[in-house]
Amino acid sequence: MEVVAVAVADFAQVNKILGEQMDESTLIGQVGSTLLYAFIGTIVFIIVLLLIETVTKFSIQKQVVEEGNIAVAIVLASIIASLGMIVSSAIG
Repeated sequence: MEVVAVAVADFAQVNKILGEQMDESTLIGQVGSTLLYAFIGTIVFIIVLLLIETVTKFSIQKQVVEEGNIAVAIVLASIIASLGMIVSSAIG
């Protein structure tokens, strides 16, 4: 509980600048919702990765790891970045 108190004390200086009120319940709620969205984002990412793996005619892991196919790695990285942007916009 001391960590939350220290975090709230640190947010007090930010709140003076932003003009917002923040207490322990608000901080815990925000951290909880952030963790929830992170969990949901991870689950969505795993589902999308499994869906892509089943839809494609080749193994993504084999293409990227064993054969070193950079194009597949770039497409996979763009999917990861897109899902990250969706989750971050849902949090904010």
